[in-house]
Amino acid sequence: MKKKMNITILSCFLILLTSTIIRASELPTETVNSPNIVIIQMDDIGFDDFSINGNTISQTPNIDRLAESSIQFDNFYVPNVCSPTRASLLTGRDFWRTGVTGMHGGNDYLHKDEVTFAEVLQQNGYATGMWGKWHSGKSEGYWPWQRGFDEAFYAKLYHHYPSNGYLNGEKVSYDDKWSDAQIVDMAIDFMEAKSDQPFLAYVSSLSVHGDWEAPEEYIAKYRNQVETEDFATLLAMQEYADEQIGRLLDYIDNSDFSENTIVFFMSDNGPIRKGESDAEWDLRNNHQFIGSKSKNWKNGIKSPLYVKYKGKYTPQHIEKMCSINDIFPTVLELTNTENPIENPAIDGRSFKLALDGKEEELESHPIILAQWYPVREEENQFAPYKENEKDEYLFEDQKLALIRDDYKLMLNPSTEDNAPIAIDNVVLIDCKNDLLERENIASEHPELVSEMMQDLELWFEGIISAPHSFIRKEVYIGASETMDEVPSYLVYDGTGIINNSHSLDLEADQDVKLIYKLNVKSSGKYLLQLNTKSGINQTVAFDVKVGNNNYQLTLSSNQNNGSTSIVLPQDESLLLEISSPAKLEEMLTLNSLTFTFEESSEPINTTYEPIDENASNETKYLYQNLLEYRNQRVIFGHHFTEMLGASDASWSDDGSSEKSDVKTLVGDFPGVYGYDLGGNFRKYDDFITAAHLAYQRGGIITVSWHAMNMATEGTTYDLTGNPVQEILNRGTAYNTYISHLDSVASIFKIIDAPIIFRPLHENNGGWFWWGADTCTPEEYVELWKLTVDYLKETKGIHHLLYAYSPSKGEFDNRYPGDDYVDIIGTDMYGKTADYPDNFLEAVKRTVNFANTHYKIPALTEFGYSEGIFNSDNTKWYTENIINNLMQDEVASQITYALTWANRSETSYWVPINNDKYTDDFINFYNSPLTVFNEDLVDIYKNPNKMENRYEAELDINIPTEVDDEASEGLFSLLQTDDLLEWNSIVMPKEATFHANISYMNTSEENQYLSIFSNQNFMETVTLSPTNIWTEVPISIQLKKTENIVNLLAESDNIKIDYIEIGEEVKTDNDVTSTAPNIKQEIKLYPNPFENRISVRGLRSTYVEFTLLDNHGKIVYQKDCTLQQQEITLFIPSTLPSGIYFYKVTDQDVIHYGKAIKK
Repeated sequence: MKKKMNITILSCFLILLTSTIIRASELPTETVNSPNIVIIQMDDIGFDDFSINGNTISQTPNIDRLAESSIQFDNFYVPNVCSPTRASLLTGRDFWRTGVTGMHGGNDYLHKDEVTFAEVLQQNGYATGMWGKWHSGKSEGYWPWQRGFDEAFYAKLYHHYPSNGYLNGEKVSYDDKWSDAQIVDMAIDFMEAKSDQPFLAYVSSLSVHGDWEAPEEYIAKYRNQVETEDFATLLAMQEYADEQIGRLLDYIDNSDFSENTIVFFMSDNGPIRKGESDAEWDLRNNHQFIGSKSKNWKNGIKSPLYVKYKGKYTPQHIEKMCSINDIFPTVLELTNTENPIENPAIDGRSFKLALDGKEEELESHPIILAQWYPVREEENQFAPYKENEKDEYLFEDQKLALIRDDYKLMLNPSTEDNAPIAIDNVVLIDCKNDLLERENIASEHPELVSEMMQDLELWFEGIISAPHSFIRKEVYIGASETMDEVPSYLVYDGTGIINNSHSLDLEADQDVKLIYKLNVKSSGKYLLQLNTKSGINQTVAFDVKVGNNNYQLTLSSNQNNGSTSIVLPQDESLLLEISSPAKLEEMLTLNSLTFTFEESSEPINTTYEPIDENASNETKYLYQNLLEYRNQRVIFGHHFTEMLGASDASWSDDGSSEKSDVKTLVGDFPGVYGYDLGGNFRKYDDFITAAHLAYQRGGIITVSWHAMNMATEGTTYDLTGNPVQEILNRGTAYNTYISHLDSVASIFKIIDAPIIFRPLHENNGGWFWWGADTCTPEEYVELWKLTVDYLKETKGIHHLLYAYSPSKGEFDNRYPGDDYVDIIGTDMYGKTADYPDNFLEAVKRTVNFANTHYKIPALTEFGYSEGIFNSDNTKWYTENIINNLMQDEVASQITYALTWANRSETSYWVPINNDKYTDDFINFYNSPLTVFNEDLVDIYKNPNKMENRYEAELDINIPTEVDDEASEGLFSLLQTDDLLEWNSIVMPKEATFHANISYMNTSEENQYLSIFSNQNFMETVTLSPTNIWTEVPISIQLKKTENIVNLLAESDNIKIDYIEIGEEVKTDNDVTSTAPNIKQEIKLYPNPFENRISVRGLRSTYVEFTLLDNHGKIVYQKDCTLQQQEITLFIPSTLPSGIYFYKVTDQDVIHYGKAIKK
């Protein structure tokens, strides 16, 4: 294996996330089985808006009555705006973790992989319903009836009268009903219908969010009592909402299930000030708390929480601090419901102890609250997030609050009346003695400020590493094969646009481009329609691009919408681009896009697989393994590397197969071996021999074909005689061409190894008889298809991958089609000063075209025109490949790059004889971004993607009565009761030992088991189908000192009983050492963690973390302070790839596990 240069990478690798999880085994046994759960939530109503909390003008008698019969939480906190609060209520998680980063503009969408309490209860036999304000997504995949609710009424936001919205996907309107009344009616009907089973009812009032509205008779009651119409309307709205909630509470109290129903009541944030006078605002806020909605001061985050369980809970006040995150785990514990381990970990904790009268036993729990959107370089909070943008966020810029024990720390708080002045952007409040938050005591407690700031920053780092935080938006369509309306602001990326809360502005005099990322559930033809707020005085022709298909959509002058039919494949990650070639003369506001399903189509291929359905296994595996090199490393290739050479003019004729100018230079062969069939197959015996040896080395074979002119029998460059037309017209040239294809097939059958076949290349040039100057695009495509079909179908050659490779990344209209191409390549030579830029653009076009068609991208030929020896650039390889292609996000996806042959000392492409290009090529070879022959491991083996692999960790029991000192053999990894121990045991010598593995393969096909010893690959054994224990022999290389053996199986159909190690493999000189009857039972475990480690269920807030290598040597240690019960970290990037073990010491429990660093 080649030695690489040492590269030091500095990175922040330890990220602690704060979360905990509720397990069924932790649930108290005294919990009532399956009580009904009713959650009532009001909108934009403050703690002081209720008369029970001292408000002298509001009338909320029914909510007051509920509070008086409930357990009241006096320190219950929520995020400061609506959508984040709902995200935390539904998931029990800090809202930034859930994908919610704002109130509108798509930032209010709860990520599809988040799990709501409705889904968990639904799986536990609960009937689930919600009615009212949802505010967690309003397009396909995000509606409440798609997030765990059997029945859901999505009330249109801020439309109080008349009530309208969507009921389980159907648009509905209730012309004579106020929304709050309609919501309660639906909830009562649901409870009545579901009274024979446990139910969850989430009643989400629209009151008192603006615009403030109420029945006239209620407003009239207050007009003479207050100064403003706005305040009179607000008070009327509160009273009307209170009456509707009273109807709901009365129904429950009078029902047969009243004593098996738990009612929760809360708000979603503090009050918002609209049109009240100062005196009226003071009436609303009798406690004089600082702030309002959208602020992290107390008045923005303090909410009432009332919990009533008739006949079970005694009314009382709870002082212990709790938050909206706690509702989810509390509901789970109250209903005796397990949260499956695979669900995202919950940040909250259950407060059931307090409900049971054991408040003193409820542990304190920190609460962290954030401004609803992050402070970012992009000032528009609705602008789409860029890829990995969050990695640039600065902790010190964020607006955060941490409430812990008796103190509250605020970072970058808003400036408010009566608020204390921040010191270094920090305010520290004594929550116990300063209930109104009037004094900043940060300067008096610097150590406490420092400690709380560290905790807050640690939390923020965990947020940044969370998979759903601050990521781009995704659109789901086609699930129901009807019509999907997509809000325009769900744009994935774009230029010349301004994102708004409910729309998208296309700017005038700008290059406008919209990109949407679609998850298409059904292949078919769709009518795409753009819906605008109002047309503009200009006809706009939009270009629409889906994959490689282009359409045009026209929005006529002064029209509100325009449409066109497009074809969409079923695809989880399809980019739709909409652009305007002509600049807009005035701003255009786009409201939505609609996708109306018109007709189904055959599924469009969106998977990576060879075009030959009967391709040999090794050919399929080569294809799959090539895919793994995209965006990672590029495999270097050289044409005729061991058949032609320039370093010694005679070596290529001496019959040696181990010579190569590449190997002479760096000690290794290229990873890709290029060959050519030539015009008349001369020296094909040498070619076959060389190809066989390349295959045996584990190299990749690619073959081009400079075929002779089939009409004139001239060279490839003979453009006379209309050869393509003569072949297609079945003339004499056709018979000649078929005869040559027969020869090609015979050669390929003899080689009998996977081959990347590259016929008819550089077809867009004018120098070959199949090029652009001698045949039309249609004729070329027909010739290509004839070639592929004949080899594949007629001759039965099934170990070929077909590479299509025009020059300079120009594909245009000569592409043969996805059913006839495996690899998209380009041939790119040049020598002018602009070559690097042209080279980069050509490769990017190649990669983009390949990605669009789900093909493997490759640089099928490249180099300096006429040979590198003509170049003045002595760093040609590193500058053009390493510093140019491999630094570009797109171009770096190229899988292999093949340069031309070394023919002589005046015609070569790989440096020779220590010339001025040699050092650069050695640096190119040493780069971690390049791959040569020895770096290719198992290129023809099943890649067994990690999610499908099962690994055996060997626990080798040494016999107690063995005379031979080899009984001390093997380094073993013992796993007993989830605890790992390392035993270092010495062998008498380094040797290869015979072994037998007893296996069972319960599938109907051969399966494969890979054997590794000390992380070195030994062999892959074939395991035939069998339902009885069967032994298969293997060999294991063992060192004299420490050893570890790993088995890797490709599916869980494989079961291993034991491995038995016997005598040493015999040699001519020494057969003395043995290891008799070392036998070990084996269990296959699922794939370990990759690159990062996550441990849940920790009990303490302080743990010791230790990382060990595969010899049990400690390579990293850290003491960690946790806010909650999970630790997540990345394996340090400075450590080499390999197998690692971790140990987390948590009080008296030690958690062990395994991870792989890739």
